Amino acid sequence: MSSPSLESTLGVAPWTEEERSELDALLDVLIPANEDGSKPSARDVAFFDYMLRERVADELVAGFRIFLLEHGHVGESRFSARGATEQTAAVTLWERRQALFFRSFMKHLLHCYYQDPRVVRAIGMEARPPFPEGYTIIDGDLTLLEPVFERGRVYR
Repeated sequence: MSSPSLESTLGVAPWTEEERSELDALLDVLIPANEDGSKPSARDVAFFDYMLRERVADELVAGFRIFLLEHGHVGESRFSARGATEQTAAVTLWERRQALFFRSFMKHLLHCYYQDPRVVRAIGMEARPPFPEGYTIIDGDLTLLEPVFERGRVYR
């Protein structure tokens, strides 16, 4: 007897293989890997698992399925089968038509992306929590604040 999938436990209608492949294609367009391979694409950071873990899958799946309906997901009209220019145009149109959903989708995608240890290392940070070691703060030139101090207190 097999155990229920995390998707069914959370109430998300199971994804088809085609939907998963279309999501992967979309993620590659939104955040592609860089040339030297030091930064992964959004496809490589387990965004699907993040959606399930953070319990935002229902919201994001519904909006993504609308994207698939608007931008084709069958046969040769599939998003993943299109060229880079057409894919970018489809994403731009999606962003304009569903701005609120697109912003929410990107917020979650970026949150997931910048938690990945490979990405954190690639941007020059250590893949560790800020405590207990903390982070080094670069000393600044505090003389730049003198005009503010010389102005005195200002009240409205």
